[in-house]
Amino acid sequence: MIKDEISTFNKPLDLKVIGTPYWLTSESKRIGGQRAASLVIAFATEEEQTRAIRNRLSIGGISVRVEKIRSVLPSTQCTRCLGYGHLQQRCPKPEPNCAFCAGNHHTREHACTACGIAGSPNTIPPRDDFTNFSSTTHQSFVQIAPNHPDHLRPRTLAYVSKTCELNINLAQNSPCDTDIQIISVSDGQNTIQVTNLYNQTGQDRTELNTFQRHLKSSLPSLDSIIIGDFNAHHYMWEP
Repeated sequence: MIKDEISTFNKPLDLKVIGTPYWLTSESKRIGGQRAASLVIAFATEEEQTRAIRNRLSIGGISVRVEKIRSVLPSTQCTRCLGYGHLQQRCPKPEPNCAFCAGNHHTREHACTACGIAGSPNTIPPRDDFTNFSSTTHQSFVQIAPNHPDHLRPRTLAYVSKTCELNINLAQNSPCDTDIQIISVSDGQNTIQVTNLYNQTGQDRTELNTFQRHLKSSLPSLDSIIIGDFNAHHYMWEP
């Protein structure tokens, strides 16, 4: 019946439903008196899916919202309550939980015990000249900016806790580039290098991304860690 409804009353969208639509919540798990639920529908092509999401569907004389189904595993952790098996958008808990103190507030609202500031610092650079680049300061941390041309905005930045007992500084071999910084971490006897990169084409209009510019031909030593935003897109979640 639902399949016929979609075909009959959404003809301008030219949709072809494949398989049999089914309710996301089984009848045995429905709450008594429940009058609304989610329906899972599969379309023949991704283009049809996009049209349905953008234009909504008419089912039973009602215009209903359409969204892409999210696969949730038992190990999926909610960023709101920190529970498992669901996402933040479908969190069933009445109150959020903080990942730092387990209090009933969002993690982003957690206040630092040293200064009382809630949330993490945001990068606020000067408008034109980046010679003396700075970010929002926090009395519990020091900043390490990358070597960078004065006219380009740094796109990497490291915060180091003032209570850290390790020797941490910008390595001598850190390139002059806004999108990469190599941090030297030492305990006085052993040293490792942490490469923090934003994998993107350069701000100076070069077509090479950060990995191609600096790491493709000369990978770091074995005593190193590479972290950052790799822009590793995948067709399943972000074409």
